[in-house]
Amino acid sequence: MLWCAAAFASDYEITDSSIIINVQSNAFATEHHRETVRILTENGANYQKVLPVNSYIQVKNIAGTVIYPNKKTERIDKEDIAELPISESAEMMSDLKAVAIVPAWLTKGSSFTVEYDRNVTSLLYLSSCIYAANVPIKRSVCTITYPSNVPIKYRGQDDHVKVINLQTETAPLFPLKASTGKNFINPKKGCF
Repeated sequence: MLWCAAAFASDYEITDSSIIINVQSNAFATEHHRETVRILTENGANYQKVLPVNSYIQVKNIAGTVIYPNKKTERIDKEDIAELPISESAEMMSDLKAVAIVPAWLTKGSSFTVEYDRNVTSLLYLSSCIYAANVPIKRSVCTITYPSNVPIKYRGQDDHVKVINLQTETAPLFPLKASTGKNFINPKKGCF
């Protein structure tokens, strides 16, 4: 229960998260991510977004904006984005890397919005649509569109996951949409 209490004293909160996944085949999908984070404490000013990449995952078109408490807006620079190698030891070679997005000069009360595109060449690497985390999440939406010949399975644990079947003239599409407008930490039920 101590972990649950720590979640309420978070250094930042995710005010809005959106993932749009477009599965094009059994071996390729595109994703567009958008996330807004509000910094709640001075420690939250150390926020950074870390994205794993490898030979199956490509991240591109990274853009971000910081809105300071005085409403001044600033875009992130190329210097705020770095690709870092990840290895478990000096003897081990790996293609696993991380793209770190570290906006400079975040302060308590500021908001940071980041957007990026992600391509995956193996459906094993599709992004998870997560609606619970160790920080408060105010709103989260995930939309998955895929052709009928690609077998996609999903699992929802509550009534926030809605499946919308949609037929178009050119191809059948089956968007999966889930969202919420409330915090996912419920003190009466415990954590997540």
